[in-house]
Amino acid sequence: MVIGPVTLEASRPGASEPYQDAEDVIKHLKLIYDNVNKDQRAMPKFRKLQMKNSDKFQKSLSDFTYLAQKADIPKRTWKEELYQRLPPLLQGQAMAVVDDPETEFQAFSHYCTRRANRIEEQIANRKTFGSNKPPGEKTTGETLAVKTDR
Repeated sequence: MVIGPVTLEASRPGASEPYQDAEDVIKHLKLIYDNVNKDQRAMPKFRKLQMKNSDKFQKSLSDFTYLAQKADIPKRTWKEELYQRLPPLLQGQAMAVVDDPETEFQAFSHYCTRRANRIEEQIANRKTFGSNKPPGEKTTGETLAVKTDR
């Protein structure tokens, strides 16, 4: 990081307005280098965020929480915001949980993580062991399956 002349001046002995402590230095640097447009740039990214069937849930959840914080999305709305961005299969499995007013965001995201991991396991097992169905016949689960090999 480049430190400007004002920052250097305040750090010199005998400065007219010296830093009192490290917190003063941090505040000053944030004032100079902080990106005042970060919220404005994060909001469009947050609004466009949509989880795809092929996305790893944990990565998507990390992106979601990062952008929600940067865009100053109220935490009380995170559960519904996350639900709206889930792929259809995961939305279906999370429907009862998202509607439960007693379920907070952390518990909801944990529930979704477990469901997403289970879906990924099932897909991996199908690829590894194949299916026991006759060729051309679809099982009920396959009509809802996450498509990852396309």
